[in-house]
Amino acid sequence: MVFTANERRERHRLAVQLSRARETPTARAERLCRNRERYESISVGERHERNRLAVQRSRVRETPAARIERLRRDRERHIRVSGVRASADDQARALPTVMPNVHSQSEPNHAWCDGNETPRLHPVSETSKRLCLQHLQLALGAVGLDEATCAVCDRCQLRTEIRVIEISDAPRIQDLHELLSSDGETLPAALIAEYDCSHLSLALKGVLLSKRGVRSDGDLQICQECDESLLKRSIPKFSIKNGFFVGTLPSRFSGMTVPERLMTQTVSIVSVARVMRGGAHRATGSHCLVFDVTPGPPATLLPIPVDNVSSYRVVLAGPFTTEQQARVRQMHRVRRQVFDDVLCFYRRHNVLYNHVDVNCSDLPIDIVAENLIFEDAEAAEMDAEHERVGGVSENRASNVETDIIERRLVFISDDHDVSTQDAPPLERYERSTQRTWQPQFLVRHSNQFAQQDATIFARMFPHLFPYGRGHPGEPRHVPVALNACIRYYGMLSSRRFAEDEIFMLASFDYLSVQKMYTQLALKCQRNPTIFEPYSDISESALVEALNEKELQRQGRTTTARDQSSTASAFLKSVEISGSAMWGSDGERAQCRRRAFAYQARFGRPALFVTLTPNIADTFVMAQYCGITSVDTLFDAPLAEPLGRSVMHSASMRNDVASARLFMRNIDAFVEHVLGVPPKHMKGKPFGGLFGDVKAYFGMVET
Repeated sequence: MVFTANERRERHRLAVQLSRARETPTARAERLCRNRERYESISVGERHERNRLAVQRSRVRETPAARIERLRRDRERHIRVSGVRASADDQARALPTVMPNVHSQSEPNHAWCDGNETPRLHPVSETSKRLCLQHLQLALGAVGLDEATCAVCDRCQLRTEIRVIEISDAPRIQDLHELLSSDGETLPAALIAEYDCSHLSLALKGVLLSKRGVRSDGDLQICQECDESLLKRSIPKFSIKNGFFVGTLPSRFSGMTVPERLMTQTVSIVSVARVMRGGAHRATGSHCLVFDVTPGPPATLLPIPVDNVSSYRVVLAGPFTTEQQARVRQMHRVRRQVFDDVLCFYRRHNVLYNHVDVNCSDLPIDIVAENLIFEDAEAAEMDAEHERVGGVSENRASNVETDIIERRLVFISDDHDVSTQDAPPLERYERSTQRTWQPQFLVRHSNQFAQQDATIFARMFPHLFPYGRGHPGEPRHVPVALNACIRYYGMLSSRRFAEDEIFMLASFDYLSVQKMYTQLALKCQRNPTIFEPYSDISESALVEALNEKELQRQGRTTTARDQSSTASAFLKSVEISGSAMWGSDGERAQCRRRAFAYQARFGRPALFVTLTPNIADTFVMAQYCGITSVDTLFDAPLAEPLGRSVMHSASMRNDVASARLFMRNIDAFVEHVLGVPPKHMKGKPFGGLFGDVKAYFGMVET
């Protein structure tokens, strides 16, 4: 077998590492002694020559990204060393005029006073401020925020983390054929064709790659994570080869409305409410409210009649102009030809539709699903909510009143039990002691939740998984957790998952509910009888426990030890279980306790900073949402100006892109202003504007 130079070097390194792991302490001491003697026998000039050759070989092998990073570190080191004297001079001039009693502070970047005094800010040298500003400009400019698509995983990644593999690099291309080949995956021919890049280069034939990550000359853009896995000769975790061959619907189906999707999927969520807010001289604001995404039973006859679609409702809140009403009804059309085409596509390519019968004869040719649309003329609360989040108006645009702006909110209903697989008929229990209102309890004797179905996401969202492949339950060479799968789908370059009206909301609700179920299951396994006393709690005891809990929350009473009632234990169990839900009171309380723990460990915060990254109307946000006319941020001056309502609507439609840009702004501030890189949480050599930062914590207003 013939090995390349890199392969031989890697095999030799692993052999040396294995040998050193097996050696005894005595052998290790002898080896170190021999190395020391050998090193001392070499002259100084020879050592310098060897070091020079080693550095030369290392720089020949380094990637372009590594070379840029090395030059950046050298430049920072040069600026830091050359600026020490200038910084000291700047402080010497500034301190006597601003703070005449702190002449002892001579270090350039220490912004806090020493000793046990109350912390206070010291003047920062001009060199430090200029250096920090340069780093921020690089991090928040086109160099630091521009994105590119990885050819291996099809995700949008920062261009600074992208490595380029030339098509002429035969060993690397051969590794791609061995690790990312489509052979043995039993994929439909149409799905393989979506990831076939042989039209760009014949050397890539048979390799599962994203076409957006392959340049016109055949060179491949690969993210750092995937490239490191390939160098180790292992399948990257988020590669298309590792079960993430999602595929896309043909472009002729891109105009499917939400009712048409609900009528063609075999499994639907329990309920979705969409609140449209119109009015003169403003855009139509859509508030998508999702309640209890417990999946419904599978359907065997499609399409579902529009009158039977009970999980989706549209509320028109307040007055609407004629154009806005026409726009909303256009968004909820039901067309027979679309059903015929999309169901034929599913039956031909999606294995999950093999058992489904299709009958479109009873559907009208083209109607509006009026039974899903309700009008509410009284919308005072919606007006206040719309003003709170900010209305959208634009005098330059003539059609702004017909624009749609989507806002998405999650509300989890607690009055639905979890549906189960292979469960016996429900047993209904009613309390006869109640006269006016009799609560009903649905008891299901099963320990298998419907969410255990591996294909549940592919059944709920067939327009996102048109071939029934690539869903979270897909068998994979490298195991991937469910939350990691959801994060991956939101980062795909096609933006289909991030911009879907329901997917991200349903996924987050699904994850939080699963997290809560896991906590309850572990608690029951540790103590199976923990919930038995809860069935004997009376209404008066529960009311008393709720009142006592409210007094404790207000700080008017304290909890006595060893005096906890069954009702109080029940409320505590509900609180602990609910803390698994994102945005719940329990989860917020955990965040507050974490912030208090920082203060107990490091003391009270010495500085509070309020950050307001205005990302909705930036060109970077428009680039992330894919609504610009250029390919990279470096071509921003060539782009056509976009209207404010268009950019605002795009940012509200893509929550993942908004969160990504927001976090990159915050990370840049933490790394370059505080001097603490968020990735490895170690102080940088040149520090930040505030000197030695012991700890920091952040909060997001909601």
